[in-house]
Amino acid sequence: QLQFIEHFHSVTRRVSHGEAEPVHALLTQEHPMPSGFCRQIERSLPNGTVFRCHALAGSTANGGVNYRESFFAQQLHMAPRTVSSVVGQYQGTGALFTAVYARYDLLVLWYPLNGTVQRLSNALATGVPVIVKKAQPYVDAFGDHGILMADGLSDLHRMALSLRSRKLRRQVSDHGVAAADKVSRASISVQYKLFVADASRAHSHRHPKCPKLQR
Repeated sequence: QLQFIEHFHSVTRRVSHGEAEPVHALLTQEHPMPSGFCRQIERSLPNGTVFRCHALAGSTANGGVNYRESFFAQQLHMAPRTVSSVVGQYQGTGALFTAVYARYDLLVLWYPLNGTVQRLSNALATGVPVIVKKAQPYVDAFGDHGILMADGLSDLHRMALSLRSRKLRRQVSDHGVAAADKVSRASISVQYKLFVADASRAHSHRHPKCPKLQR
């Protein structure tokens, strides 16, 4: 759980209870996508799904282009200067991701990110139904109960079809929010304080204070 000290979810509010069928789907990822990747995912989703696929690779360190801020500006119809201003505020990036995710009925994550699950925890926290490609970091963090983890593209198709059930969408939404709450800022703060207290007690037991000498 220590990885979450830096990578707690930053979503500012729940935006969905799974009310809508998954007509509008979104995939974002931080590193470059191989040729044909987005098309492959799109073909695996049910007919009629409007799919958006965006690489957020790098920032100003990547050739001077901030793809993430450009994505926010495009999705939310905001001026680039306004986006930069919001990003600079406390939880500003989380608020922008929250606003973007609120525009979609299904979020897809297909490449696990280098040992961190922050992108998944952000998606789950919104309540928008999520389908993620199964990976060990995700299983270690959340288990696989209640979260739609696909072994491959055929699983992606089957799971997306299953989300036409309103009851299942609500279950998936609720499970996702509950799982993400374990890695919220507040939860991580509590866990860290407990960890420090336990470590302090363990240290005291191993190194008791010397008794005072009696005169």
